[in-house]
Amino acid sequence: MKKIGSISLCVFLSGALCAQVNQAFLDQLSVDNGLSQSEVLCVLKDRQGYVWMGTQDGLNRYDGYSFTYFKNNPFDASTLSSDQIYSLLEDAGGTIWVGTGNGLNRYEAASGRFVRYPDSSASTRNFSITRINALCTDRQGVV
Repeated sequence: MKKIGSISLCVFLSGALCAQVNQAFLDQLSVDNGLSQSEVLCVLKDRQGYVWMGTQDGLNRYDGYSFTYFKNNPFDASTLSSDQIYSLLEDAGGTIWVGTGNGLNRYEAASGRFVRYPDSSASTRNFSITRINALCTDRQGVV
């Protein structure tokens, strides 16, 4: 019985030590720190180390120190198609894809702009389903 108790205690203590180590590296991000909205709908950490957060008020990119914001501008087609960000994906080539309340967007890192992919089938129906709730790639890497 003592062996089981000792093993349990070791497992418990090692778990507590690991939890303490992990907590040391966590930052709490909020509106007070610069997040555009308190409700984050999706999160992505890309291969460059940026943390992307989708909210109902645009896309936030965090570099560990400060935020960069990406929002829709109805007069600029190279901005996000909507401020409602529901899904994020980084493909095998490192391209960031953004699913919004109004279609799919691809981030062009070199220019900091977006390419929009509207739902072309929506114009033939009485209603439009353009909200992109999830993104994934297949085995060939196609989004």
